[in-house]
Amino acid sequence: KSLDTAQLLDAALSNLGKLINTGHENIVRLYDIILQDHHIFLVMEHLEGGTLADYIKRHPQGLN
Repeated sequence: KSLDTAQLLDAALSNLGKLINTGHENIVRLYDIILQDHHIFLVMEHLEGGTLADYIKRHPQGLN
């Protein structure tokens, strides 16, 4: 069964909504989801140390 864009968006927002204000030491905190003019903005916890892409570049062998 093929899903249309609206169904995919609803499913994504539903799953993201479950993460709002949940706490886990290994998962960045998601505070809010904002829909505006066909864009989705995620309001997330600020963490020091750079982006995930930066981390991957510094550790090309993978996670230890």
